[in-house]
Amino acid sequence: MVVVVWVVNAYRDFTVQWMTPALSFLSAANTASPPPPPLIVWTNLLGRSVIAEVAQEFGYSTAVSGGGEFLWANSSTPAPPPGDVQSSSSSIAAGISELKLRVYECALVMFHTSASAIFAADSPPRVWSVITPNGSGGVRDLTSPHSAAVAHPNHKPFAVIEPLIRQHTRPGDTVLDPFAGSGSIGAAALMLQRNAICIERDPFWCETTRQRLKKLL
Repeated sequence: MVVVVWVVNAYRDFTVQWMTPALSFLSAANTASPPPPPLIVWTNLLGRSVIAEVAQEFGYSTAVSGGGEFLWANSSTPAPPPGDVQSSSSSIAAGISELKLRVYECALVMFHTSASAIFAADSPPRVWSVITPNGSGGVRDLTSPHSAAVAHPNHKPFAVIEPLIRQHTRPGDTVLDPFAGSGSIGAAALMLQRNAICIERDPFWCETTRQRLKKLL
């Protein structure tokens, strides 16, 4: 139990360390009138409570109107190719009418409490989701024609990122990604006519992201 507590506290300290400058940057970059811009954080299911707790100390919450949890699920059973009537018929005959899904990550969509009224007690934050084919690279990723980006352990296909960018930003807005990885979020932002600022400490992935975004400019 001591080890668990230490890990949680360390993760909490880490979250405070990156969230403080990130929100300061967003506030400074927000030249428009209030409210402050939204905060969207990808995390696994174990880390979301810690992140939500820290964000709440900065005035952000999923309980603000429009906020919630955006779940990314991956189908564990590949769907038959389009037009493959025989495979589809065989699945129906065998009684297979459902797909098993594995939830990879969730994005906490949070707004500042000054942005809107808090949901009523009987109206919880919304939960919505996106489902991709079997394998994180199984869906055609329009932002990554080469395999290097897909090889990143936290690579996200365009179809996973697109809904969040379209819904919570407008063309010309700036998307800040302080953990760029392979540059999936930055690439999606550029493809959707947004500006992107990507930060990555690993030299290999930093160069991969730079080359990837350069092709989209």
